Amino acid sequence: MLSLGDTQNPVRFTARDVEQGLVLAHQIAQIVENGTLFRQIVQLQEQYQVVTETLHDAVFVVDREGRMVFVNGALERLLGYRREELLGQEGLRIYTPEVIPELLARRRAVFSGQSVSPYLQTQLVSKDGRRIPVELSTATMHLAGQPTGRIVAARDLTVRLQLEAALRQSQTLQALGTLAGGVAHDFNNILAVILGYTELTLRTVPEHSVTWKRLQHILTAGERARDVVRQMLAFSRQTVGQRQPLHLHLLVREVLSLLRAALPETIILRQALDADAGTVLADATQMHQVLVNLCTNAEHAMRGTGGVLEIRLDAVECLSEHALPHPDLRPGAYVRLSVRDTGHGMEASIRERIFEPFFTTKEVGEGTGLGLAVVHGIVAEHGGVITVDSTPGQGTTCTIYLPRRADPQASTAPVEEPVPGGHA
Repeated sequence: MLSLGDTQNPVRFTARDVEQGLVLAHQIAQIVENGTLFRQIVQLQEQYQVVTETLHDAVFVVDREGRMVFVNGALERLLGYRREELLGQEGLRIYTPEVIPELLARRRAVFSGQSVSPYLQTQLVSKDGRRIPVELSTATMHLAGQPTGRIVAARDLTVRLQLEAALRQSQTLQALGTLAGGVAHDFNNILAVILGYTELTLRTVPEHSVTWKRLQHILTAGERARDVVRQMLAFSRQTVGQRQPLHLHLLVREVLSLLRAALPETIILRQALDADAGTVLADATQMHQVLVNLCTNAEHAMRGTGGVLEIRLDAVECLSEHALPHPDLRPGAYVRLSVRDTGHGMEASIRERIFEPFFTTKEVGEGTGLGLAVVHGIVAEHGGVITVDSTPGQGTTCTIYLPRRADPQASTAPVEEPVPGGHA
């Protein structure tokens, strides 16, 4: 028996211990000599690096103390940091402050052997301060049965959340359209009775009498209500106009020539219309209504302050599903019409509701709240979409995408039926 250490506390080894130690030392010497284990470790590390660098998701690894010991290129691109700025740093620095207590609790639970859900939806903070919604998928790494660190995969949810919000808005508008259509039909039947009996009663009372004037007010109000019903039916997409191939740039010029005289001098009208944008299959009267509504809203946003009203028309090719400006669009060719103003803009809470019927930010008596609802209904019925980009204090841009036709033949204006006449 061999003894080592001081005389008070000797450490004793048996012959068996020495023999095993010599065998292990010989094995280590052989491994170091031929380099097999070293090469295997390097090869595994290279393979791991290739796999993580080709992932679309951001991946990083933290040790027991929470320091970042590995990050892949996707995390650099997502957050805007260089790898050197993250390695060795506390991993919690890339999270929003309000989620840190929960993450600390999860860390303590993991390294104390408790079971923790590997999934978490939260937000990361980029180098420039942007909050990025992500879905985390985590796993614990072990060495000799003990947890040594955590590997985290973060998937950017920005596009998915935008698509979900657009889908919810589309479903809401579809439900509102169905409701508006049903109400409009019932209300139209009631109005027909009111207007019919009012006209019959007018014939039985002296003209210009007090009763006659009151009935005229009833008739006028009923006719206005009938116009509202028509707008509701247009919003619900239950009316189909007369469609034909149409050069939008000619119709836009016609509308702008009428608007120019009506706009105040404080509003500058600009236009950039591509005559080669192509044709669309559309009802000219409805397209006229769409443009007038959008320009009227833009003028209202700049009323009192002045600004610039800009109308653009061009052709765009949407070739990739990932590059589409709206989830309801499919890859293809479109004619794009945009109306931009430099008015007061809108908050996000208002922007989400602007296509709802009867929702308006205008004062009482200045609008019915159906203008943009009708615009949305008409555009959707034509197989297109409308998007709105607005920032408070920086104006609003409404953009319409309509499917572009391949044939060059198109009408330049609505076809008007000739007025019937007699013969002398």
